[in-house]
Amino acid sequence: MDEDGPWNLCNEEPRFSINFDDDGGDLSVRYQKMEGDFESRIDYLSKNADGRWLLCAQHLHSWATLWAPKYSEHLPSLSLLLTRLVAVEVQLE
Repeated sequence: MDEDGPWNLCNEEPRFSINFDDDGGDLSVRYQKMEGDFESRIDYLSKNADGRWLLCAQHLHSWATLWAPKYSEHLPSLSLLLTRLVAVEVQLE
């Protein structure tokens, strides 16, 4: 998220947490090897946020704000990028 973030849109104390020390919280930051075929992995990731989501989001944000902001409208969506990442992981096995 941007430093200025959407923080002004939140009137309540945030209820979302990421704990980088022991992997607790709402988002698992670990990027562990997954087992199964493409469909089972996508099904898992559609119900569980892990480090893959964070990795893809960070890369998209970096390209959109640092490396090529004038092409940001041409970047893939977060879900499309994650789907492509999973497809590559399956092919590499």
